[in-house]
Amino acid sequence: HFVFMPVDKAAQTLAVCCKVCYVKKAVEYQHSVTRPSSAEDLATAKHDAKQFALHWTGPSKFTANGITPYMYVNPKFHKNPISYRPIVGKNDASWDDHVGRLLNECLSTVLNTAQEMGAEFRRNHGIKPFHVITEVLQATEMLQQAGLEGKLDSMHWSTSDFSNCYTELDQDRVVRDASAFCLRVFDWMAKRLVTQPKHLRLFPQLDDKKHTHGVWNTQSENSAGFTHEKLVTLLTFCVKNSFIVTPEDSIRCQLAGLGMGKIYSNALCNMTIAEPEWRHAEAIAFDADRRRLCIEKTAGLAFVCRFVDDRLNTYSAQEFLPSAEDYNMRMSEVQNGPRVHYCGHAINSEGKFMLSLYDRQDALPIRIKRYPAERSCVP
Repeated sequence: HFVFMPVDKAAQTLAVCCKVCYVKKAVEYQHSVTRPSSAEDLATAKHDAKQFALHWTGPSKFTANGITPYMYVNPKFHKNPISYRPIVGKNDASWDDHVGRLLNECLSTVLNTAQEMGAEFRRNHGIKPFHVITEVLQATEMLQQAGLEGKLDSMHWSTSDFSNCYTELDQDRVVRDASAFCLRVFDWMAKRLVTQPKHLRLFPQLDDKKHTHGVWNTQSENSAGFTHEKLVTLLTFCVKNSFIVTPEDSIRCQLAGLGMGKIYSNALCNMTIAEPEWRHAEAIAFDADRRRLCIEKTAGLAFVCRFVDDRLNTYSAQEFLPSAEDYNMRMSEVQNGPRVHYCGHAINSEGKFMLSLYDRQDALPIRIKRYPAERSCVP
């Protein structure tokens, strides 16, 4: 009669929900972000995925009869009224696992390279165009730098949330902006390696289940490796072919947003938001008056960071950052003032901050599985 589930923003906290209510909410979300599909469409997607997998990981690595993921929802008890976060419950046995890992490897390499590209842009123009962080401790380092410069005690902060990344984002827009950002990085890397962009290749380095960084290289035009064009093909395939199976064994395909729970979703979300941020920073950098003001007021956006869809910035930076209309997304301010909380950091008005990390699993006698097996009673 009941469903046990992890709580959004606190995955190691258990919630108990009436099963009838839970199933009703889960079905509502399924129908709002997916469309009916067919076994034939799924078979075509599996065939296309196999071509990618055979080329990069060999026939033994592709799970032709792998499971099709299901969708579940986690409650957001920190929202009023309570809402739910839909998650694609995939695992290593999913049929699209290998192509997902392949895309994530490529996108992660592009984002890592963008850190270097952003640092060079900032040295040349005084404006920081790339705000992505992939670890909480990178926010810690930014706050430490503010403290070292004696600015932390006078800062007014703002935290914001992009509320529709995974459920409503237009998939064509995802492909367009992520492709444009990838092209920026390909062009920059080609200049560093003194070659034409069409000769630049990104080589994923997948070793069984281990994650490593890809390698950039220059090869002949007909060689292996991912050109920008090939990467866009893989990216488009993954975005447009996120299938789920319902408890009634019907097949549906996600028509909006990104499949939260897919291995590449965070990297793809980061890239989609990073493209308008970079465009905005470029516009400031090449406008002498705005550039001067931005450097004077915000140290060139030095104290801005974004962990996927959660952003922290000084309040003075607001006027120099993209608006919700620029992002073409829904944004909501979570907190603002000298005291805010961000990704485990409690920042106070005395120029200090505290990072608190607590593993609640240690306090529980049972093991909590965040992404359990298909049809588990724990979603």
